[in-house]
Amino acid sequence: MEIPLDDVGVEGSDGAGQKAVVAWTRVHSKSRTPSATNGWYIVYLFSGDGERVYLPLNQGTTEWSGGEFKAREPADLKRRVDWARPRIDQAADKRTDLLTSIHLSSGTKLGKGYEPGNVVAIEYQRDAIPNSDVLREDLLLMARLLGPNLRGR
Repeated sequence: MEIPLDDVGVEGSDGAGQKAVVAWTRVHSKSRTPSATNGWYIVYLFSGDGERVYLPLNQGTTEWSGGEFKAREPADLKRRVDWARPRIDQAADKRTDLLTSIHLSSGTKLGKGYEPGNVVAIEYQRDAIPNSDVLREDLLLMARLLGPNLRGR
């Protein structure tokens, strides 16, 4: 991942208090993105209908304000995605399966809010999850895309 192993963090959530429709597990740099609400990271996002899971390069899509999580403005998320995509184009060119939009089948604001934060993603259908070697290679690809490409924002 081009960061020291002791700086790699993994965390997940299926909701704070009430269960969330879209559960997630993120892989991140503890020093660069200590919070899921800020920065860039790799995250597994499980669709609300349970039919698919995405592995996107994503960003914090909410912020803690006034004692609750509030969605970031869609225009701000889009501006950041537009900034990020050209920085990963060359490294991502070899993969034809990278998606620029994801659909999480969620009727909640939080679940829908993850979608515009996506830079690129790999989709896995529930009935066609690849073997662990493919999953590992996909995770490492996303780590390489994240690596030095999205520092400084």
